[in-house]
Amino acid sequence: MRKTTAIELYDFFERLKQLPVTKSAFCQRRKLIKPVFFFDLFKLSSTIFYKQFQYYKTWKNRLLYLTFPADENIATKSIGT
Repeated sequence: MRKTTAIELYDFFERLKQLPVTKSAFCQRRKLIKPVFFFDLFKLSSTIFYKQFQYYKTWKNRLLYLTFPADENIATKSIGT
């Protein structure tokens, strides 16, 4: 089931315990985000990702796979812990 943008915004701000914004206000402000922000966000998130997983293999800067030590339970491993 797909939610409308207005409902998603309402749910998002409700979880943050903030006043919701309108769909129009969201779209207007989204246009002001500079593209360099997304570049910086990607670099930060990928740096954090690779720090979390010490055993990985890449090829031409592409992630091939992640492995875990034998004593670590993969079912209980989560990103960020």
